[in-house]
Amino acid sequence: MFLIIHNKLFEEIRLYLEARQDVYVHLKASGMTYTIVRPVALTNYKVVGKITAEEKVDPPHKSIPRTDVTTVLAHPFTEEKPPFTKNI
Repeated sequence: MFLIIHNKLFEEIRLYLEARQDVYVHLKASGMTYTIVRPVALTNYKVVGKITAEEKVDPPHKSIPRTDVTTVLAHPFTEEKPPFTKNI
């Protein structure tokens, strides 16, 4: 039973990763300006109001409140200036 569940989960993850890669390839080829947000571990902690934008992150040692991620994602629709100024 465990092997069947494991194989099904592996297949679902594989399909997700392939679809995500297809999106990245399409975005790069489109010529559009875009930002891919890949948050580290999400928490339910109180809003910090501060984010760090990095090219490479050590995910096991980082986390961010969900609300802070939501604020960053909503920002282009609610404000003129970005919530951070680091270009990576």
